[in-house]
Amino acid sequence: MAQKEGINTPVVVTLAAISAAFLIVTIFSVEAWFNYEVQTERESMWASLGDPTAIDTRIRQEREIKTQNEKVISIENAMRQLVQSGGKVPWQTKQPY
Repeated sequence: MAQKEGINTPVVVTLAAISAAFLIVTIFSVEAWFNYEVQTERESMWASLGDPTAIDTRIRQEREIKTQNEKVISIENAMRQLVQSGGKVPWQTKQPY
């Protein structure tokens, strides 16, 4: 039995398509891994550079706000008051703080 001479075009096209798909998946995977590592490194750098006093102050500021009368209220209480007033801040409703 004699063999055909020439290129088996369907096999070549199939192998090229599979190789291209594998290459694209590999590129996206490496890029995602690189971005994950960059984000992890940034987070660790920020954590190591943080000033404990500044961090504690920031946390306290996020938990509390002051009204104009210097009365300290929690963020949750402030949000509740804002919802009860229909989204208007106290100086718009002319109500006492």
